[in-house]
Amino acid sequence: MQPNIRTDAPDRWIGAVELAIVQKAFNRLCAERGLSRDCKEARELARMTIDLYQQGADSEYKLHTMLSGSDFKTPAL
Repeated sequence: MQPNIRTDAPDRWIGAVELAIVQKAFNRLCAERGLSRDCKEARELARMTIDLYQQGADSEYKLHTMLSGSDFKTPAL
C-alpha cells in the first residue's frame, strides 16, 4: 500500500498516482530550468506544482503549461 501525503486542503489527499503526476511535471520543469532538486527555487516550484494540482491542474501537461508558460511535446514512442 502506498502512503498518502496530507495537503493543505482539509479533505484532499495526494496518493501515489497523483504524486507521480506532480513528480513528472516537477522533474521536467527542474530539468528545463537547470535546477537542482534541493535548491530554494526548486522547493518553491514543488510547492507551486502541488498547489496547482490541488486547484485542478490534474495532468503533467496542465502543470507544465501553467508553470512554464509553454507547451511541451511528449516524446514519440
